Amino acid sequence: MKTFFLLLVAFFFIPSITQGKEPSGVQAIRDWYQKTGLMIDSSQGIYMSEWVVNKKGVEYPAIGKMMGKISFYWILDQDNVTAKLVKAVAEYDFSEFASYEEYLYDTDGNILFIFNKWRNGSADVNELRIYFKNGKPFYVTATDDKTKKVTEYSKIPEIYAPDFFLVQKNIKDLQTFFKARIF
Repeated sequence: MKTFFLLLVAFFFIPSITQGKEPSGVQAIRDWYQKTGLMIDSSQGIYMSEWVVNKKGVEYPAIGKMMGKISFYWILDQDNVTAKLVKAVAEYDFSEFASYEEYLYDTDGNILFIFNKWRNGSADVNELRIYFKNGKPFYVTATDDKTKKVTEYSKIPEIYAPDFFLVQKNIKDLQTFFKARIF
């Protein structure tokens, strides 16, 4: 009976000891993400603007389906009457490629977090969460769509480097587009 009890204790506690601990800073980003979400849900203190491409879903020659939407969530600094982007959500659906991306910024315009979920054709869904500190990724998780297993990285894995290059470009382009918007 003692052996069974020791095995049971080992089964439940050893995995928690061997699992990596999230780096400091991740929880603060999650808290800001939650706070921003609550502000969006309650529509208090936050504004939303949208930019939609091909809203009616008309097919393009040689491409087929091509649609996209970007939602900008922003706050207004009353002291100097400036808009500050805190979140952008980009949704794309081009032919066989579909993507959903969330970009979370602090009130100074610095990127804090990116959630990126995409599917290309009949391939599995890919999902990345990227946490930033001083504009550089410091913690990355990739989730396997079938098993729901989460793999942790301290930098962008080589396999995702080409995708991350495009995501990095989006970080700057979304800020630029938001600042130049006419909506």
